[in-house]
Amino acid sequence: IYSFTSMPNISGVEEKPKTAVDVYPNPATDQLHIQINEGSLEALKIFTLDGKMIRSEITSSPYLNIADLTPGMYVLEIKVSGELIQKKFIKK
Repeated sequence: IYSFTSMPNISGVEEKPKTAVDVYPNPATDQLHIQINEGSLEALKIFTLDGKMIRSEITSSPYLNIADLTPGMYVLEIKVSGELIQKKFIKK
């Protein structure tokens, strides 16, 4: 019989928790709201699901106008305090 014991983190390296980001409403028609629990919004990029970048903005605004996008699913890349976070959203 084998017994395993969980060891505390002995490497001295602590993992920083990822910044929590909410994007809503999802699905959306005209505008997305980006809510960040900590840090500051620096930039946004929108990609199609096949990886084509269709928009890039340097902004600190938590609102993103998506009225000009064709309906479908997209990936929003959000840069928050140097960290890149990706969220999928649906444009109705």
